[in-house]
Amino acid sequence: MPKPVVEIRCLTKRFAATLALDNVSVIFYAGEIHCVLGENGAGKSTLGKIIGGVHLKDVGEVLVDGNKVEMRGIPDARRLGISLVYQELSLVPDLTVRANLLLGTETRRHPFARLRHALERARVQLMLDKLQLCVGVEQRVGDLPVATQQMLEVAKALIRDPRMIVLDEPTAMLSEIDKRRLYALLKTLRDRGTALAFITHRIEDVNAVADRVSTLRNGRLVDSFPLTGAFDPDKMLEKLSGRPIVLRNRSINRAGSTPFLQIDGIPDQTGQPASVQIARGEIVALYGVAGCGAQCVARVLVGLACRSGLTVRMDGVTLALRSPSQARRRGIAYLPSGRARNGILPTRSIRENLNLPSLERYTHAGIVSRRRERAGTDAQLDANSIKYIDADDEITVLSGGNQQKLLVSRTLASARHVLVLEDPTAGIDIGSKTEIHEAIRAHARGGSAVIMVSNDLTETILMADTLYTMFARTIAHRYEKPTLEDQGAIVADVTGQPRHAANSFVRNAPAEATPPMPGVGT
Repeated sequence: MPKPVVEIRCLTKRFAATLALDNVSVIFYAGEIHCVLGENGAGKSTLGKIIGGVHLKDVGEVLVDGNKVEMRGIPDARRLGISLVYQELSLVPDLTVRANLLLGTETRRHPFARLRHALERARVQLMLDKLQLCVGVEQRVGDLPVATQQMLEVAKALIRDPRMIVLDEPTAMLSEIDKRRLYALLKTLRDRGTALAFITHRIEDVNAVADRVSTLRNGRLVDSFPLTGAFDPDKMLEKLSGRPIVLRNRSINRAGSTPFLQIDGIPDQTGQPASVQIARGEIVALYGVAGCGAQCVARVLVGLACRSGLTVRMDGVTLALRSPSQARRRGIAYLPSGRARNGILPTRSIRENLNLPSLERYTHAGIVSRRRERAGTDAQLDANSIKYIDADDEITVLSGGNQQKLLVSRTLASARHVLVLEDPTAGIDIGSKTEIHEAIRAHARGGSAVIMVSNDLTETILMADTLYTMFARTIAHRYEKPTLEDQGAIVADVTGQPRHAANSFVRNAPAEATPPMPGVGT
């Protein structure tokens, strides 16, 4: 029988009026990948943070190796051999990869001892090689793509050689290729006897790696069972939500033939200039691995980057956007990836975060009407099914998924002509994801041109009217009305492989077939 590493007994946790966990009991075994499933706000991240020492429990017991323990902070959890991979990035952007991975692990000899940089570099390089990460040991973390930073979060936990790892939504920002690389690593760790708590809302994660599954709903444990053989995804989704989930097929937007937005200067694979054209009412997706150049194109559109040779025309007029404020005046709205770092103001309220770009709706003669703003805020939060207690609470009291829903709602409300989206449903459960997809489609039907950069291949295919694959900052291929049958060809495009080799990669995804993740900026 597997050996219990961590046991949770009758755990309860409140945040003000919110009951995050209600009498939850669950066991995590050595040599087992235990997936904790739940919708946004179900309590799964709270459970992981209590195990990792981030939050203190209110009621209940935590046992490690059968012994009752009191974890008063992260150092207590680390001393017990427990590491946490955060859903929100916890890296220091101005420090190097080496410094981030080893921060807090420095050997204490005496106060004036020098750090052993050569030994540190060798230790970090070994970990990067295990994860097949092609990044420089002394590279600044803030210059790396979000997907690469997410893998560095995993490396930061692994470098401590823990007995148990808690991974909180680790695949939310990863592409299909990166996810399969992570799955292979987790299976290797499991086979070595590591206990793994995999917190997720994705059924595909369960199908790929789970040995045991526990489902949470509204802070309560619904079920916990070993996973043997196949399982019914529809029944699992009903357990998560308490209601049947209807997955809608894509309804193609009938976009006009005249391009409203045109991006010139991206070369194709022969080196010739190519053009990305987007009509009003059309959803166009750029898809590729980290470093492919897709995110760079999106950021040029919103005035955050300048790329030599790239020309943007909107309604026939050439744009020279040097700042996000210029883009906003042109009617271009932007949802960035990296919710915690690029999306929210963590010390401000839910209301302030929602209304930041659109206060003019509640302003007369330069004065904001707080009464109208509060009424509009409550109406918008309720319309988007965001779970909250008081709109004047800090935004950090919301679950990560509800924060993402708020950001999507804010972006859609401020878009007049062009909508630029990066990973719009990162950290969102499947029910909420369907709602967000429909809201984006409705916005497109209203006449906006939508350009989307997402790490989720299935989402990209189902949402896009036109899909461009990118490899090494070039356009590899253009797909009109892509379908799930195109997955193999798309993976081949973005990894530089022959198309006949990609179908087996999508089905089996052996670690040996996975190319290293590039460390250059997207």
